[in-house]
Amino acid sequence: SDLQGKSIIVTGGGTGIGAACALRLARDGAAVTICGRTESKLTDTAAKLGEASGSIRTIVADVTSEEDVQRLVTFALEATGRLDGVVANAGGGGGIMPLHLQDTAEFTRVLHLNVLGTFLLIVQNVAIKWLGLAVLPGLALIFLTWGLITRTPGLLIPGGILAGLEMKVDDAAILPSFGS
Repeated sequence: SDLQGKSIIVTGGGTGIGAACALRLARDGAAVTICGRTESKLTDTAAKLGEASGSIRTIVADVTSEEDVQRLVTFALEATGRLDGVVANAGGGGGIMPLHLQDTAEFTRVLHLNVLGTFLLIVQNVAIKWLGLAVLPGLALIFLTWGLITRTPGLLIPGGILAGLEMKVDDAAILPSFGS
């Protein structure tokens, strides 16, 4: 497999899409690090791997905390000394209702989870790749926004957020061309 020995982080890896991604990556030979906020969900996912050529390591981390994201990346690097990919899956929406009825605190929570969490992953991984903290040829960053894909009316993740994330990923991709 092309993933044999690759080191990949999956955020929100304890349940749903994140767990499915982590299990598939590990079954294809990757050294997967999953994070989430609930240890029991992470260990349950890792236990489902069984006999496979890859592995799943777990760490409790909140992607909206810069310190937690730093710990996550450091922990992931311990497995192979490198990082080849990130599936930025942690995220979610608030209550499904018209935007004018949304609570500001809930909007801010969702904004931090979906935007700040992905931003912190980008920042940490760009620092590692381009500032020489590890060898990372071809780092892949994948972010998932299920609400935008389904076009759920009233979902708290507006299209501008996705555009902002795409811009940040593009910025990270062109970073090596600066200062060379």
